[in-house]
Amino acid sequence: MMYSSSKEAIKRALNGLAADIQANDADDIEFENIKSRVSKGR
Repeated sequence: MMYSSSKEAIKRALNGLAADIQANDADDIEFENIKSRVSKGR
């Protein structure tokens, strides 16, 4: 529970945060994967 409340506090403090990306393995943090997740809905 402490993790989720800390994460939410950090997200609120970061004005202009475009996306919340959870990375579970190395493939999740590849540039193209992040780019496609951030670009959705635009």
